[in-house]
Amino acid sequence: MIALQPKLEELGKVVESDVLVIGGGIGGWCCAISAKESGLINEVVLVEKSHAGRTGPSALVGGIFSIILPEDDPDAKLRAFAEGKDYLADQETLAEVVRLAPEVLKSLEKWGVKFMKRANGKYETIFQRGGNTILMEGGGIPMMDALTGYGRRIGIRSIDWTMITDLLVSEGNIVGAVGINCRTGEFLIFKSKTTVLATGGTIFKSRSSGHRNTTGDGWAMAYRAGAEMMGFHFSTSNVWGATSEVGPGNGLLLSEGARLLNNKMEEYVKNYPEIQRLKSPEWHSPLMAMEAKRGNAPPIWLDLRHFTEKQVDMIYRIIPYAAKKWEKLGFLKEKRFIKLCEYTPEGPNPGGGVFVTPEFASRNIRGLFACGEAVAKLQCGGGLNRAAISGVIAGWSAARTAADTGKIEVDAKAIVELRDSTMASLEREDGIDPENALVTLQEAIHPYPVHILRRENSMRKALDEVERIRGDVMPYLRAYDPHYLRLVHELRNMVLSAEMFLKSALEQKESRFGSLREDYPYTDNINWLKWLLLKEEPGTGTMKLWTENIPLEKYKFRPKREKFLHPFWARAEELGYWKRSDEVSNNGD
Repeated sequence: MIALQPKLEELGKVVESDVLVIGGGIGGWCCAISAKESGLINEVVLVEKSHAGRTGPSALVGGIFSIILPEDDPDAKLRAFAEGKDYLADQETLAEVVRLAPEVLKSLEKWGVKFMKRANGKYETIFQRGGNTILMEGGGIPMMDALTGYGRRIGIRSIDWTMITDLLVSEGNIVGAVGINCRTGEFLIFKSKTTVLATGGTIFKSRSSGHRNTTGDGWAMAYRAGAEMMGFHFSTSNVWGATSEVGPGNGLLLSEGARLLNNKMEEYVKNYPEIQRLKSPEWHSPLMAMEAKRGNAPPIWLDLRHFTEKQVDMIYRIIPYAAKKWEKLGFLKEKRFIKLCEYTPEGPNPGGGVFVTPEFASRNIRGLFACGEAVAKLQCGGGLNRAAISGVIAGWSAARTAADTGKIEVDAKAIVELRDSTMASLEREDGIDPENALVTLQEAIHPYPVHILRRENSMRKALDEVERIRGDVMPYLRAYDPHYLRLVHELRNMVLSAEMFLKSALEQKESRFGSLREDYPYTDNINWLKWLLLKEEPGTGTMKLWTENIPLEKYKFRPKREKFLHPFWARAEELGYWKRSDEVSNNGD
């Protein structure tokens, strides 16, 4: 007797669309709006595991938007991107980002986003992270309210409190996804001609405003679906309050003259004039780690007591929610900062993601697209502007592919297997609490020698622990209710993200910004102008890593083929803070 395939409606709630967008931040909404306004398709569905427009880092940003203006020199911007990533950047994809930046800025204003302007109509700018940026009126919350409101007015269907757990694969194509309602536990099936990941990255729920919901979901789903991934060795960490959850706005504060002091009350960045010039919070993480090696930290103190009333007024205008938080916590009183705040690096912030084409389509799987930090930073960069631009490109590309795609079929048997695995921890009567397991993961990957000033023995120890968590803890996690079921799947994704990060970081045996290795302190432009890629081996479930030479021959900007001590290590050695060991010397010339 032939077993009948169950109907999809019997397995869960079915939602159909032409384009499915996963993630409700700036990248997700720009993608959904772009797809809808393309005129090529009808139904766009945006799914967010929390509250669309009010979740993730997009809503809680520091009031600065690093856009490219029409009067900017595109080649100069592309050169800055290439040099900023130590020539590992994909200049072909980033050239598209640069080209479309002014057009996307106009679109954002059309959609209701407001930026600060002078009396002559020019944008208000401020120097931070090595370049001029414009200022947002009111920060990220009004920006996201504008995009969410506009998107819904033009007919985009948004579904909140629903976590997508896995992508649906049919004959090598992505045909949708499955997920759960985080409040009711209902299982949902999304059928779609194309799917876009706008899920952000992860810092493993470290202390950072707006990043609690970014747990590497898109990375993990794409990896499990067989997508090629790249750039996970690259990791830069912002800095935040160590014991008080303050911020956001670190870039703005540094631009306005914020001081970071070691435990001897020294402004240590002055010893690194090139880094001081950049006004970049991300560069303070390796500096803080170096101060800790020297015994000068912790604590590190953020000092804003010299800020004027005018500067404080600007904080209230650009990031009012951050100002109110400073006020509530007792640091800010009557428009004066009155005490120091302890600061520390956040956890690892891998820069990996889906390996995409210049159309922000997966390089090896049809029907899958990505934008923002779901894409490797070497291809897209980070921040609001790149998320918005890549979202617009991905939305248009996904709509065009969907318009050329006929009827899609979904395998009900595969749905049954995904449903059973998705709900397994909710049905378990006893097991391990996912929040306890998260602490174990954080303790493994947070030490400075693992993710900032890296050493092989520390990274291997961390990887051993991550693999132990995957094998001995993950199968026994218990979800008490639908909320905890979400936490289980978030942890599952973070453990996989940590494994991708550590295995990639161990593979790269040299130093560049975002991957500083104490045991391999040389930048090697002879042997290491390569991309580090990974994917799941079909049928085995093992992680395959390999390298590809960067196609520099077709890029505008190329480095010299030479090997040299990375400037960070060279300056540390010059100051007497660090000394090459015999082992390190043998890795040099």
